[in-house]
Amino acid sequence: MEKIFSYGTLQKDSVQVATFGRALTGTKDKLVGYLLTNSTEARLQQASLTYTGDETDVVEGMLFEVSPSELCKADDYSVVDDCIRVKEDVISGQRAWVYVWADTDVFLV
Repeated sequence: MEKIFSYGTLQKDSVQVATFGRALTGTKDKLVGYLLTNSTEARLQQASLTYTGDETDVVEGMLFEVSPSELCKADDYSVVDDCIRVKEDVISGQRAWVYVWADTDVFLV
């Protein structure tokens, strides 16, 4: 199973059912060193994360477990031209996939 840290609309049951065909069960978690930011491009009406490396920058969200095929579905939902998926450690000590702006300085796999 794969872990996804969600800080946005993937936390909504309706989005989960539309994306994965089921509601996900998760736990609250936090990601340190990122800020929730909005795109400056009008065509991208979504928020994403920007890496700061600052330990005082904390994003609250949910940690979900998904199958590898569901991870691909999450990519279809979350990845836009300027957004990528990276692996990061969340505050609970687990490692999870996170969707961030592509211009972030972190490209961990």
